[in-house]
Amino acid sequence: REIHLIKGVCVLFHDTVIPNQEGDYVVQARFRTPAKARLEKNCMKSLRKNKSGEEYELRLSSYSSDDLSVSLEEIPYGEMLFTYGGMHDEKFMFNHFTETVMVGKKVWERRYNQKDINVTALVSQISKTLQKGEKASFTHVVHPAKPGEGDIVLKDSPEGVVLCADGIEIQCDMAQPAF
Repeated sequence: REIHLIKGVCVLFHDTVIPNQEGDYVVQARFRTPAKARLEKNCMKSLRKNKSGEEYELRLSSYSSDDLSVSLEEIPYGEMLFTYGGMHDEKFMFNHFTETVMVGKKVWERRYNQKDINVTALVSQISKTLQKGEKASFTHVVHPAKPGEGDIVLKDSPEGVVLCADGIEIQCDMAQPAF
C-alpha cells in the first residue's frame, strides 16, 4: 500500500496485489466513513458539516485498470458502536472511567458534528484470474469538496498518476503503476 498526502488537496491510496501463484482471485478494498453516503459512478459522497456548521462533501473515488465493481454497504452500528463492535468496553474506550453510552454519543457528535450514528463502507472489488507475478491494483482518492464542485479525476502518467481538478494538474509519482 502506498499512501500519498497531497497537502490541501487529497489523500491517495494505491494498493497493489501480486500473487505468488496462478489462480482465480477476488481482491477487495474497503473504506469506512462515519456518515450516510451515496454512490455516483465510482465515487462515494457523504454530506458533512465542519465545526462552523458549513456543509461539505467527503468524496472517495475508486479507480482500477481492471474491471471494477464498486458498491456501498451501510454498517448498522447505531448504539452498538459503543457497546459492541470494537468499542464494547466503556471503561477502556472513554478515558478509563465508567462513562456511559450517552458519553459515547456526545463524543460522536462532537467529533463528526452529527447526532445520527451512521457508518457507510465503500467496497471496491476486482475478480480475475492472475498469473504468478501479475498485478492487480486499486487507487482511491479521498478529498473534501463543496456540494456541486467537480471531482478530482486521475489520468495515467509514466511515473504514476496526474490528479486533475478545476484546471489544475498535480503529478503524483508512485512505486507501482496505477493503470
